Amino acid sequence: MCIVLYSNLLLLLISALLCKISALRSFSLDKLHYWRESDSGMSSLAYFLSKDTIDHFNSVIKPVVYLSMFYFFTYPRSTFADNYIVLLCLVYCVTGIAYAFAILFEPGAAQLVSIRSK
Repeated sequence: MCIVLYSNLLLLLISALLCKISALRSFSLDKLHYWRESDSGMSSLAYFLSKDTIDHFNSVIKPVVYLSMFYFFTYPRSTFADNYIVLLCLVYCVTGIAYAFAILFEPGAAQLVSIRSK
């Protein structure tokens, strides 16, 4: 029983960390491009919504890929759909936190802060 609990907790921690690190790339690598486009009159809200919409595809696919490997190795008591919903909520939450870190900090510092915030 205890091993199953630890494996589910491990699933959540590892997937949160990996998704947070990958979500940092959405905004941290394009800061120069963003400032140049916003100076020419592009809306900041439109830029954010377009990047966020494209990242929603990753937010839906990442839990399926990770859970498809993890679920069949551990055979947890809960169903695949229940685990997917939990992971989808986790990825959505962690992605928003990573967006804030990517916007507020430089790329190297954002990675350190995101790992340290666990």
